[in-house]
Amino acid sequence: MFELHRVIIHEVKKKAHETLTTLDLSATIATRDLEIFSSLVESINAVYSVSSSLKNTHFSTDADTVFSTHLKRYLQEGTDESFYTFSVQSMQALKILIEEVLLATGGFYCFADYTDYGRRCVAVILLRHKNGFNFVKVANTFTASGTESLNFDKIATGFRLNVGIYEDDTDARNSIALITSQQDQLSSYFKRWVSVADVITNLKNTRELVKLVRELPIPVDEEGGAMFPTVDAFRKACYNFVEDSPGKKVSLVDMGAHFYGEEHRRTLFDVAAEHNIIIDNEFKRDRSVWQKVISIKVSIPGVHLTLDLDKINGELVRIQNDQIVIRSEELVQQIRNLQNGQ
Repeated sequence: MFELHRVIIHEVKKKAHETLTTLDLSATIATRDLEIFSSLVESINAVYSVSSSLKNTHFSTDADTVFSTHLKRYLQEGTDESFYTFSVQSMQALKILIEEVLLATGGFYCFADYTDYGRRCVAVILLRHKNGFNFVKVANTFTASGTESLNFDKIATGFRLNVGIYEDDTDARNSIALITSQQDQLSSYFKRWVSVADVITNLKNTRELVKLVRELPIPVDEEGGAMFPTVDAFRKACYNFVEDSPGKKVSLVDMGAHFYGEEHRRTLFDVAAEHNIIIDNEFKRDRSVWQKVISIKVSIPGVHLTLDLDKINGELVRIQNDQIVIRSEELVQQIRNLQNGQ
């Protein structure tokens, strides 16, 4: 269930190739048209589940920017006043940063505090005029107007903090979801503004993908029948899907659509959320880590085995009580040839 706690809109006015930057700030947090705002923020929140530009990260270790400082203060105090101060002080700091970037343009910045199915988040997202919506000022405060045609797929820049993860010192997962699909020069000022560290590496993303695939249910056809005979066969299909993709690039949306159908393309995101797996939507797989989804490596002194999971307990490899039995004339011949120096 979605619940909006606080929201406010501010506007940055700036043209590309110009340094002149002005702020048009709301005088208070939004108190009218909250149903429209709630629908707007809920739709924005959904973008994070499907955006190909999403990256998971955390605050930098020396995060002491205006944005991070006032956000932490708001989380401590939890008042309308501290939320408003957080947004205004952050916008004033942003103005200084954006003036240095000639290609940067203005837009509306939406600050929101909300709960989505028990998960509390604080988000800030940049909405351009071209997204097909409008905000108007009523009593000196921006309110939502004409957001029905908002093009969420075109949202280029956003920040979302998972408050629960952030405030739990024992949780090592990344608490920040970041959307930065713009050019490096344009997105860098936003990253500096919100004071985030480096994004998740391909290595870590692939580790999380292996965990995710191991939790996925076997897809079923229209009649409810399993589309793969075994779990291992399904995992092998997942492995091959990634290996056959251009550039070995993982797309959770594409994987979901391929195995579960277009209507269920969010399946991988839903399973990841259910099992607390933090993973980017798109990344390049790490070969050695990805191999683990279909194989295992075991060893004792002098003996090393790498086995595809779908070969175990088949005709080739069988585990019987405390024994591993491998039936392969080809392997026997290879060993004999090596022993004879061939």
